[in-house]
Amino acid sequence: MDTTGMSEEMLKLFKMMKMELEKQTTTITQNVTDTLMRSLEDKIQPIIEENRNLKIEVETLNRKIKHLENMNRKNNIIIHGVKETEKSYDDLFTIIKNTLKNINVNIEKFEINKYHRLGRKQDGKTRPILITFTSQQKRAEILKHKKQMPQQTYITEDFSKETIEVRKNLQLQLKEEKKRGNIAFIKNNKLIIKEKSEAEKRKRKSSISPDNIQRKLSPQCNTEKITNTAPSKMHKIDAFAYMRSRSFSLSDKHTQQNKA
Repeated sequence: MDTTGMSEEMLKLFKMMKMELEKQTTTITQNVTDTLMRSLEDKIQPIIEENRNLKIEVETLNRKIKHLENMNRKNNIIIHGVKETEKSYDDLFTIIKNTLKNINVNIEKFEINKYHRLGRKQDGKTRPILITFTSQQKRAEILKHKKQMPQQTYITEDFSKETIEVRKNLQLQLKEEKKRGNIAFIKNNKLIIKEKSEAEKRKRKSSISPDNIQRKLSPQCNTEKITNTAPSKMHKIDAFAYMRSRSFSLSDKHTQQNKA
């Protein structure tokens, strides 16, 4: 708007009106923005709450799935390194039976729920054997003797990929704790640490009597060498002779007092 030719009073009035309009515009804009934001928050809040609940539900379901997966693998073991010479399902059982017999574990068919090679057959590659037992006792017996397996073959527990990754990291921590002298082991995918008591950590040193210590100064340096020497023999004293000498000394003492 052209303000040329306006009087000074009209110019001041115009500026005041312009400032007031700007204030009102700012106020209206802020109110409209606040109203829209409150409206959006009211609409978004239930969605945010629903999303939070869904996340909690998904986490719960994942934990249940992992638990069920671990339960399904609870009676499983995997034998690695046993050559694929079988031509039938029965041949594979014979191989399993003979393999376990080498570690002094006898197995019968009724003790196994299922067994098979893992993965597709490939030239130059030996597939591991997955075995599911009908009871945990037989599985525990095999794991107890697994260190007796021949070279190039070994037995492992059947874990999911996530569990394997977790236990891999725990193995590193396990080595560190054992280096520190602590008793440590992995149980239920957790590292259990039992610190040794001070009595177990300290080695008992044979006590040295002060009477049996002979200190010698080394001629080359001012260090003390402590050596054990045999204690000097005690002089045997006749009790009656001691009492007689004691009574004589007392009588002499009284005699000297009377003379004085």
